[in-house]
Amino acid sequence: MKHIGLIFRKEVMNAVRDRRVLVATVIIPLFVLPLVTMLPMMLIGKKEHEAQERPSSIVVAGLKYPELEKALRAANRFTFVASDSITRQIRQGRVDAGVEVTDLPEGRHSAKVKVLLDATRTESRAAADKVKLVIADLSKQIVSRQIDTTRINLNPVQAIPTNVSSDKEMAGFFIGMLVGMMAIIGLITGAMVMAIDSTAGEKDRKTLEVLLAAPIARNSIVIGKYLATVLTAMVSVVLMTAGYAFSFIIGLRSIADAGLGSGTLAISLPAVLVILLVMLVTAGFISALEMAVSIFARSYREAQGYLTPLTFLAVIPVVFMQTISSNPNPALFYVPLMNAMLLIRELLMGAIVPDHILRTVGASLVFVVITLRLAFTMFRRESVLLR
Repeated sequence: MKHIGLIFRKEVMNAVRDRRVLVATVIIPLFVLPLVTMLPMMLIGKKEHEAQERPSSIVVAGLKYPELEKALRAANRFTFVASDSITRQIRQGRVDAGVEVTDLPEGRHSAKVKVLLDATRTESRAAADKVKLVIADLSKQIVSRQIDTTRINLNPVQAIPTNVSSDKEMAGFFIGMLVGMMAIIGLITGAMVMAIDSTAGEKDRKTLEVLLAAPIARNSIVIGKYLATVLTAMVSVVLMTAGYAFSFIIGLRSIADAGLGSGTLAISLPAVLVILLVMLVTAGFISALEMAVSIFARSYREAQGYLTPLTFLAVIPVVFMQTISSNPNPALFYVPLMNAMLLIRELLMGAIVPDHILRTVGASLVFVVITLRLAFTMFRRESVLLR
């Protein structure tokens, strides 16, 4: 344990002094990734809010339909512009939307009104939504005037979709996929720099031979480096969580102001503790795997080439998770990385299933043993260490 502690402290001190580790473990998880993810949401929320609040410029063309024009003006949400070419004006951004009446209401025939918009512009989409709301209200008013609803039921059979899942479960289901993916990516990137620097990096610096010549058992060297790698991975995830929590508070406020939705996602303390446990055993598996691969590489750059594709493995389970129900097959909790994502999603939905937790933790520990044994084997082979 003394030798393991010496190696652990050595690697941690090297990491603190190394700017690459600092950037990968602190700067990127705490600031860069949350900012990159939430900044678009904040900008979209602000732009949508402004588009909904300010009057939209529209052009009314085609056949004369006084009742529709009166309804549009009464809404007090539009400025009316005259134009000979609605499409060109909308494309150029001079007009937000166009209203073109092609058929007037006659007998049983409905009026036909084209709502022209540029779907690539937020302002144009907002203007079109406002117009469609006015048209829908006008249609209801006409129906109520023409038909005595006490004698004629226009909707004799109603289908009422009722979601048995609560709002918390729905939020956890969709947010859980993103949270799980980002947590795994945080573990992979957080452990990667330390794993490479403590193995292939030492090869480049020619310090690995000196360390191997010291009176320290190879297994102690591996465990010391391994624990330091697990620590950096967990620090990376914790800082990333803090960064996302802060950015979500700001970003969701902008979205709520725009009327795009709001809500809270409460997480119980037992769920938080289980998530930390799952992250720890998953970090153990990822760290051992990255160390084994890194020591096999001849140089720092070669190790980066081997491990960079590993980040994309965190995206693959998300593709399949979209088709997996909230009550998945228990066998899926044996699949590495996917089991952690599924369990995080389940916990965010408010469900704590002991069987799923045991399967995930147990399978992850088995993968830790396998990959750590692979790292031990690599450190015993002189052909690998000194090549």
